[in-house]
Amino acid sequence: MVLLVGLAIVFTVGLSFATLEIPQLLAGAIRGIIPDFNPAIEPDAIESFIQDYHLRTIGYACLGTIFGLIVAGFLTRKRFLSSVGALLMFLPTFGYFGQLYVFSGRVGSSEAPLAADLGCIL
Repeated sequence: MVLLVGLAIVFTVGLSFATLEIPQLLAGAIRGIIPDFNPAIEPDAIESFIQDYHLRTIGYACLGTIFGLIVAGFLTRKRFLSSVGALLMFLPTFGYFGQLYVFSGRVGSSEAPLAADLGCIL
């Protein structure tokens, strides 16, 4: 029992450290590679970025593919296709989180509290 509690404490401390350290490592690794746009300050730059690289068209095509996988899974009664489609529907949550912290320049920054970042989502 003591061993399990000790392992739980080590696991908790390790994940807490990773939560604080990994964003700073990622920020250092991708700084200069990914363009730094702030949606509140430069909405025109973001819209031109989306139009120049046809991201809206690509996004709708991917969304259609995901819906197609889900529908095909239901029609053919193959659980795998529906599961893959459902998993792919959940991935934008992580994408939005990454976009929020990368494009807003908050990766690795400890100055802005999380509550302020969540306020810009809502």
